[in-house]
Amino acid sequence: MKWFSRTLLDAHDSNEVKRITVARGVPPINHLLFADDCLIFTHANLTSVNNLLKILEDFSSQFVQVINFDKSSVFYSNNMDPSICNTLSHILGAQLMKENKKYLGSPLLIGRSKVKSFKEIQSAFERRLGNWQGINLHQAGRTTMLKAVLNAIPKYQMSTFKMPKKLLKKLDTIQRKFWWGYKSNRGLNLIA
Repeated sequence: MKWFSRTLLDAHDSNEVKRITVARGVPPINHLLFADDCLIFTHANLTSVNNLLKILEDFSSQFVQVINFDKSSVFYSNNMDPSICNTLSHILGAQLMKENKKYLGSPLLIGRSKVKSFKEIQSAFERRLGNWQGINLHQAGRTTMLKAVLNAIPKYQMSTFKMPKKLLKKLDTIQRKFWWGYKSNRGLNLIA
């Protein structure tokens, strides 16, 4: 992967595969490596795509590693012409990425609403609590279940993203109601 990374950087330096800037004031990037996965960022034009394919073919032939384009996907900026997107995707042999695509349980694309992007965490909390509603537990048992099980659900996402305050408040409310033993949304929480 070091060879692949250096080759992509060299390709940028020679203007073969250009990097992109994802936000103002940050340096441009052209790839991110995660274990055996790779995210590649480049300009959506025929030159960059063909040069990228050449690098991928060289990598495959030198290191006897085959890239599975069936598992690969491509995402384009919203201001791209759809016909160009389809042409480039066809050349790459990769499908268009869906907006709700996840990687290791975290969304790859976060839209305007972070609450909507991380709604799955709240759903997981509610599903898990749905299984526990019939269980008669005292406060110590509920505390153990909350700390050991529920708090582990969003741990990975919280280590990689800043969660919206609205979602955190909702998760806290769900846990508090379970801890006090309320099956509905009614009841007085003596201590938050």
